[in-house]
Amino acid sequence: VAFDKHLAEQDASGKAICAPFNSRCPRDGIVLLDPIDKIKDPALRRFLWEFIPAHEFPSVTIVSSRELRLILAEGALKRGARGEFAAEVNAVRALDGLTPYDPAKHSAIDPLQLLIHMRKVNLILQPQRRLLDLYRFGIRAPRWSDAALTVTAPGTVLKMGQKERRTNCYVVGTCK
Repeated sequence: VAFDKHLAEQDASGKAICAPFNSRCPRDGIVLLDPIDKIKDPALRRFLWEFIPAHEFPSVTIVSSRELRLILAEGALKRGARGEFAAEVNAVRALDGLTPYDPAKHSAIDPLQLLIHMRKVNLILQPQRRLLDLYRFGIRAPRWSDAALTVTAPGTVLKMGQKERRTNCYVVGTCK
């Protein structure tokens, strides 16, 4: 499995990231740094290094305490509750042993950018949430072309096939 180069360094094949389980490139290939500690992001490393070696049967997270705390953090940020935002963000940062975010001490770090980073690394394997984050925060993914639906029709998510549209009782209105 390959991930974008802004997240992890790819081996020569371009189909896998550099990691201890990759014999062609066994070094730590995580590229994305934590914005406070300036180290290779440990949440990203953990999620990728657990997911990729699992091959056909990786764990799939549907919802997590990390995500729920980041939802609370985003709500606090929108309300201007900086202390509450910091508390929720720090609860997630503590799970990876990272330095707590202190708005007074880390004044050079934009809280919204910190939230975006934390959602990126903590929800990396939840593509639907990541896609909606890109739309919500007005971010264009590196791989999107100018002709992609994600660019030409922002808000587009996974399409529903014709068979599903014809047979899904919730779509055709026949559910009881």
